[in-house]
Amino acid sequence: MLIFLYGPDTYRIKEKTEEIIAEYKKKYSSGLNLTKIDMSEKDISDLRAATEVVSMFFEKKLVVLNNIFGTISKEKELLDYFKDKKIVDDKGVVMVIKGDAGADKQDKKSKGNSGLRDFLTKNAKCQTFAYFNLLQLKKWINGCLESEGVKINEKALLELIDFVGNDLWQMKQELLKLGALALNRGNNVIEEKDVENLVKPKINADIFLMVDSLARKERIATMKLLQKHLKKGEEELYILNMFVYQFRNIIQVKELSDRGESEKEIAEKLKIHPYVLKKTINQAKLFSLAELKKIYRIMLRADLYIKTGRIKADTALELLVMDITK
Repeated sequence: MLIFLYGPDTYRIKEKTEEIIAEYKKKYSSGLNLTKIDMSEKDISDLRAATEVVSMFFEKKLVVLNNIFGTISKEKELLDYFKDKKIVDDKGVVMVIKGDAGADKQDKKSKGNSGLRDFLTKNAKCQTFAYFNLLQLKKWINGCLESEGVKINEKALLELIDFVGNDLWQMKQELLKLGALALNRGNNVIEEKDVENLVKPKINADIFLMVDSLARKERIATMKLLQKHLKKGEEELYILNMFVYQFRNIIQVKELSDRGESEKEIAEKLKIHPYVLKKTINQAKLFSLAELKKIYRIMLRADLYIKTGRIKADTALELLVMDITK
């Protein structure tokens, strides 16, 4: 039997794989017929050895395959093996195949099409792991905290999501830190100041580049950067949240700067990470306060349209860029 796990959310793919392995070990405690193979380092002979060698024990074999997408030649070898061995119908072997992040788009990125993904989606038991939407992410975070006896207030929750987005790897680590702080303090509640003091905003260089492009009204350049994020599998609402987060920073910096506040005073008041603050101060010089407030209203409108389903998320982002750069 083939199980194909793929999509951009690699954290939940890992969780699902561990769940399958744990269930297998409950039934076959020896674990002698459990094999993990990284196909970026191994080849088809390692896979053959794992599935074809006769075991001394009457146990079902579990094989976990990582990084199956790469060169067309290696993908075709895997495809031929799956077809020839009829692994799909082999009741003695369970093969968990972990696709790369964005494996659902892999064929489109390749110079050729091996047919491996098509075969798996038609013949394997498939599960796709897309990024959470906002409601799903909030539920997941609250669930993680509740299991530890910790709560988070709504403003702190939204700020945490603004800072980290859909990266569950980082989110899990931040929740461990914030949860420990709340438990040590005794009230078991994570507050806004905790997020601001402990969590480093995950805003990458491309977000700053897009803001710079928007400021210069370079529509084509901004659209290209936007498509780059979308092709990586990032959710539209996460990208919008990063825009909103950064423009909120710019507005605050602009207002304080226009009042004559120094960089040191701005840093003390806003508690923004030094790297983000430096970038934000430079970007604030590119806009008037009136322009920034108009842009912020456009972003809030896009957020409303996405959340209410009035406009498709990717269309809302493209319209946002067009509105700002016209």
